[in-house]
Amino acid sequence: MKLYDTHLHTTYSPDGKSPVADHARAASKAGLSGIVVTDHCDVQGWTDGTPYDFRRDDSYADIVRARAEHPDLYIGFGVELSDWRIDPALAKEVISDPRVDFVIGSMHTLRGIDFYCMNYTSLVQCDDLLAQYAAELVGHCSGDGDFDSLGHLTYPLRYMLRDGFRPDFTKQRDAVAEVFRILIDRGRSLEINTSGLRQSMGCTLPDEYWLRLYRDLGGELITLGSDSHTAADTGSGIADAAELAKSLGFGYYCVYRARRPEHIKL
Repeated sequence: MKLYDTHLHTTYSPDGKSPVADHARAASKAGLSGIVVTDHCDVQGWTDGTPYDFRRDDSYADIVRARAEHPDLYIGFGVELSDWRIDPALAKEVISDPRVDFVIGSMHTLRGIDFYCMNYTSLVQCDDLLAQYAAELVGHCSGDGDFDSLGHLTYPLRYMLRDGFRPDFTKQRDAVAEVFRILIDRGRSLEINTSGLRQSMGCTLPDEYWLRLYRDLGGELITLGSDSHTAADTGSGIADAAELAKSLGFGYYCVYRARRPEHIKL
């Protein structure tokens, strides 16, 4: 089975630790068929005060050099576009770049605060935030939002667990089901993000419960991504995610080139 990691961050992301070249070498060494570099583009800036800074020309130049060094490795130019609704004009300008292969649409914040930065104090608070998050996701995925795959659906749980709380996200089943229907109707993919496999969550984002619901509703399009921020994690969990998807009845996953999905048989 060909394996591609379509979600990773380099030093062009504020939280990335490894340059493009290191990710490419790690992918080649691991026997991957390809990677997609998806550095952060938070159109509203970062919650620590860092302004918007997506150095796409520098990133693309590094990708071109890595392609020359690894001609047998697909190295796509992507972006993780966060909370596009805050500045739709800037988001549209970023992803209209004809060099872009793949756009992950992610929702990291609520009321301008990243879930990473929040202080969680009770299950009641967590349940309330998850209800708001699920409702916002419906709007995030509908309308004019231009993305190829919805990133790490259960993102808030990562940080709630960090602070010692394990809320029941299945309470938001109806809203999430609506998100899935929107993705299906719009021909968008759902990402299986493997970062949770190497963290305290111990599962993919989203996990089997949500992937099964997506499949039951008719969802077919999925992408696989490690969400690596260091070359040591490039490709981590991708084989496991592929096997999970296959076990749930998915026949293929998608790798995007020039914003068009290529089906990779599972």
